[in-house]
Amino acid sequence: MEINSERFKSLVDKIFGLREDLEELEGVIFAITEADKSEPQDWLEVYLRDKTEACVMLANKRNFILHEIARLAKELCEV
Repeated sequence: MEINSERFKSLVDKIFGLREDLEELEGVIFAITEADKSEPQDWLEVYLRDKTEACVMLANKRNFILHEIARLAKELCEV
């Protein structure tokens, strides 16, 4: 079985790029969720709603990245 080295390198580069995106995204999620710990807990409802929506959006993006990494890894095994 012959390995397509260009395709292999391309898939590896994509996986590492997505991993970097994932690490950055997790840092943003951590910063958002940890921000409240040092502040008073009398938040406005709008702020809480916006914060919750932002966390949901970021979590969805995180899940997409994880699924894409898994898909690329599977494809990499087939190269």
